[in-house]
Amino acid sequence: MSEKLKQYRLNIIQGKITLDGIDETIVVIISILGILSPFAPSSIPKFTLFILITIVLGILIYIRFFVRQAYKKIEADKNYLDEEVLLLKEYAHELENQQRQTNLNFRLLTQIQGFVAALDFMLDCEKNILNNESLNFEQVRRLLENAFFSIYNSLHNNFEDYQEKITLALYIYSCETGKFLDFISYKPYISTQLKGRVWDKNDDAHICYVARHPEHTEFIFNNINEDLPTPMNAAKTDNENYVSSISIPIYFNNKQIRAVLSVTSNYINRFDRKSNNVFKNQCNTILISYFQAIAQIIEIILNNRFPTNNNAILWHTIREYLSKRPDQVTDDLKTLLENVTK
Repeated sequence: MSEKLKQYRLNIIQGKITLDGIDETIVVIISILGILSPFAPSSIPKFTLFILITIVLGILIYIRFFVRQAYKKIEADKNYLDEEVLLLKEYAHELENQQRQTNLNFRLLTQIQGFVAALDFMLDCEKNILNNESLNFEQVRRLLENAFFSIYNSLHNNFEDYQEKITLALYIYSCETGKFLDFISYKPYISTQLKGRVWDKNDDAHICYVARHPEHTEFIFNNINEDLPTPMNAAKTDNENYVSSISIPIYFNNKQIRAVLSVTSNYINRFDRKSNNVFKNQCNTILISYFQAIAQIIEIILNNRFPTNNNAILWHTIREYLSKRPDQVTDDLKTLLENVTK
């Protein structure tokens, strides 16, 4: 409420108080006249006294009538003003909501620029790898890691919200053991481990679920904890850290699963495309298309450099597990390490 409107409302209230005072004063005077009239001096003729009292009462009643009328008008003005103020407050609240929604939509829109920049970086990565056959495994991996870091920064700087924790991971699949291993990942605000957990294909983690349903191009889980059973390899904090996700399968040329690209958030419905907010749905559709493009580029790179199997990737990845998280290396993975070549 503005200062002028506050002063106007205060004047109405003060006017009501003044009229209330006048009205009460008139009532008191009339009461006093009624009480004192029997004690009037006997020298005043009763008829004269009656006329005087009648005139005074008439004047007081006349004044009180107009006072009450003025009071009712002021009361009506006050009620009308209060209704207008409430209506203005509703308008202000609605405008505030509209402004908040506009700011949110603008933020969602500006995120796309960051996604496009990261996609450009991924395309450069593809160009550098495919146009240089002399690159060894470590050089290829380093280029992929740099591209992933750019993608993660795009998510972190443009997409991640207040107190939100975004993760990005590429899990490579071993058909010999039926396990998914963390090839490249960024989980700086969730895990202190340098490598993610090893997942069995038959487990109920969202990554494994994707691998068991190759007929889909991507999976969106709005609430992993409600949509899927608790995985056998689950940690106590999973239901807090990994709440919603995008998971996209990556295939060999023969359409067999070879990896899964996954993005998770600790926010529910983070990647929802069926919410009541049409603009948000459209932005999330663009985001998912963006990650589908990223996954396709990764698929092209892997199928070009490692066309028939994941052996070289698995060999290096298992060795990393042995040095960084040996508790995840099971006997079948140790055997696989011995049998595959670089």
